[in-house]
Amino acid sequence: SQEDIARIRQLFQLAVEDYISVTLWESYLEFLQAVDPEVSSKSPAGVDAFRHAAEAALTAAGLHLAEGPELWSLYRSFEQDLAEQSSDEKQVERVRTLFHRQLQLPQLSAADLLQEYDTWEAEYGKGSVPDHIRAAAERSASAAQLRAAHEAAVGPGKTPDASLLAAYMAYIQLEKAQRNPARVQLLY
Repeated sequence: SQEDIARIRQLFQLAVEDYISVTLWESYLEFLQAVDPEVSSKSPAGVDAFRHAAEAALTAAGLHLAEGPELWSLYRSFEQDLAEQSSDEKQVERVRTLFHRQLQLPQLSAADLLQEYDTWEAEYGKGSVPDHIRAAAERSASAAQLRAAHEAAVGPGKTPDASLLAAYMAYIQLEKAQRNPARVQLLY
């Protein structure tokens, strides 16, 4: 019922406010798409609600080096579905903007994303990736390489011991040196 959906939505909102988790944000966005009738029907109110939730997800956890791209992908897929259902150039520009925003962030899968964007741009857009976006993607790939060893050292499946704590502290020091408080917060 609508009341149950509203209660579950409230629980998700409380959970994501309380705890930074890419998986939790993914579950919330997937719930909205699958269960919320406004979002799944892509009504104007549903589209706005999903965009609001997706932007909040990107703000909270979109910078996560390994898992953040999943949030970007969910959001972009939603916007691409809308673009395929309409001939609105504004909607195509929304998808392009999401690609541009993500390509400027350090991420382990930067080359794959650039290829995906290149393919998308050839099909829907201007034919090729603009030079300034390609350069930004190269800078973000370099930034991801700087962090890759740290990410591997703190990745899933590590035994919680003194060496894991030391790895986290080293990673936090790297992010502090880069002067990006959002990335530091994400590590805590």
